[in-house]
Amino acid sequence: MPGYPFIAAAQTLDSQVQEATNKPLFNTREALLVIGISLAVGLVLFLCVYFKFRKKPGIDFGPRESKHEIPLKRESERSSGRRRKRHQRRAHRPRNPTLDKTGGLPPPRPDGELPKY
Repeated sequence: MPGYPFIAAAQTLDSQVQEATNKPLFNTREALLVIGISLAVGLVLFLCVYFKFRKKPGIDFGPRESKHEIPLKRESERSSGRRRKRHQRRAHRPRNPTLDKTGGLPPPRPDGELPKY
């Protein structure tokens, strides 16, 4: 019979499809492997972020709050700390002009009129 090899191939294909669909998607060993790898990658990412954004000792950008009492200084002693200098505006970059310099406020609006936006 000329169709006999095709029938045998169809039967073996059918049995292979049934075997593949009856098996679970992955076994316990594979699941534990995937979970372990994902936990390791998550731990590495967490540690990278933690060490990048943690506060380093001795570097403080905000206002300082002292937990200890500050000893009184004598008037003759000068403080060795830095003092802030007042920022002076340059002549080539003047301040924005006031309304007085630009011509004042616009004329008053009539009572019933809404603002134009």
